Amino acid sequence: MERHAGNLRRGQDGLYYLDYYRELVFSDHVLELLYSSALSGLNWEKKIKERFENIIGPTDKNLRDLEGKGKLRELSKWAWFAHEFRSALERVPAETLAALGLSLDAIPWKN
Repeated sequence: MERHAGNLRRGQDGLYYLDYYRELVFSDHVLELLYSSALSGLNWEKKIKERFENIIGPTDKNLRDLEGKGKLRELSKWAWFAHEFRSALERVPAETLAALGLSLDAIPWKN
């Protein structure tokens, strides 16, 4: 995958797209959540895990359901999303993921 000016990336399919995955993974919203949770004594690791589970669970369900129903057009879009999401997480240092209580092993699909 090639990175270009700004948030423009070239995906595995050769097409260019805006890389919103970095924002999805480490957006200002996530940083605000970490900060406000730490101040209020909330379990921020739990909140971060919930955020990722809310992405991973439905994505995996859609991949399985669409494949089972033979809906290849829809499946290809979800497979692209799943690939790019996992790729974004793979670019995060392992120690950062571990500190947040996240693991690539929690993602049922592989790139």
